[in-house]
Amino acid sequence: MDTRQKWLWVGGGLVALVLACALGAGFWALGERLTRAPNPPDDDAQIATWAAETLQALASATPGIATPTTLPASSDATSAPGGPTPTVPPSPIPTPTPLPPTLAVSSTPQPTPTPPCLAAHFERDITVPDGTAFAPNESFTKTWRLRNAGSCTWTTAFTVYFDRGDHMGGPADINLPHAVEPGATVDVSVPLKAPDTAGTYKGYWKLRSDRGESFGIGADRNTAFWVEIKVVAPTATPSPTPSPTPSPTPTPTTPPPTADMLLPYDPVNSGTIYENYANTIGGTVMAGDTATDLQARGYFTFDISGLPADIVRVSLSLTCTTVGDPFGDLHGIWLTEVEYALPLRPLHYDIESTPITLIDSGVPTGAFDVTAQVLADQADGDPYFQIRMHPKGLDHDAAADYLMCTNAWLQVTYRP
Repeated sequence: MDTRQKWLWVGGGLVALVLACALGAGFWALGERLTRAPNPPDDDAQIATWAAETLQALASATPGIATPTTLPASSDATSAPGGPTPTVPPSPIPTPTPLPPTLAVSSTPQPTPTPPCLAAHFERDITVPDGTAFAPNESFTKTWRLRNAGSCTWTTAFTVYFDRGDHMGGPADINLPHAVEPGATVDVSVPLKAPDTAGTYKGYWKLRSDRGESFGIGADRNTAFWVEIKVVAPTATPSPTPSPTPSPTPTPTTPPPTADMLLPYDPVNSGTIYENYANTIGGTVMAGDTATDLQARGYFTFDISGLPADIVRVSLSLTCTTVGDPFGDLHGIWLTEVEYALPLRPLHYDIESTPITLIDSGVPTGAFDVTAQVLADQADGDPYFQIRMHPKGLDHDAAADYLMCTNAWLQVTYRP
């Protein structure tokens, strides 16, 4: 026997000794468990389970000692001297049980707030940014882009109206050019005219629904949008002193010829509006009071967009009759100029007007000179000339008094 074989015998004996001690301790522990258990097991399966648990505990407490899972199949576990060293198969490593996935926390969706019916948002200035300079009396068009920030559709019966500030010759109100769905935008244009004095001017405008409800922009839905301009007087450029020239001998000239045209009124946008907002728009034009003392105001609209440029004179003629005594009881009928956005509507009853003349001496048979008013509208680019007739006072006599007009026309004299 050589030295190598001796060491193999010594090592195998030591391993056998350690295994014997471990098995003895395990059987002692198993016996103690069986003895001390309050309900000793009565079947072999339970005893075998406890024996496996005891060996597993011993293997864990004794480093280098693996727990056998099966007994050797033959007596080869103990080898003869010089044979292979017996090996003990390692304990299987338990597979960890995966933890359940973390459940996702679902949040309860918050309800989306419903926007109000009427609300607007200012997008931007399309024309005339704040501070734009104009010459005195220069005409211009202001255009805003607005977005429908509410939940209701804006129809063409909605208007943009002057709220406060500097009017700058604009109309009282103007209709939206097209319907605007919620979330859509619209460009609104207003014809204006710079004042004749240098300075800074600012006019505020709002929106009005077809039911007369006023609204605007901003968080409060009632803030006005505006136009702000500067009027700058032109700087005079000195002109060179002209050289004296002999004056030509004046030649007699013949005045240029003139021509006349008759312009009828628009019956669709003419009619009567009463103090209680009842109306006969598109019908007879009446000015006076009813038997219940409701004031009646009559309106005429003329389309002057096609008039020639060189106008000499414009006369207004009316065909009217009376009911009752509008001149004695009501102290006369005012003929005035107004500016309202078409179509004519009951809310135009309250708009301001500019007096032309007071009819207080019977049914008008002649023509009224309205040249200045028509030329001013033409210079401002206003396509309409609009007049209103209304009583100077009320008589409270429980009787109807009217000036009732069935026709109106403009006689325009111009140079062709």
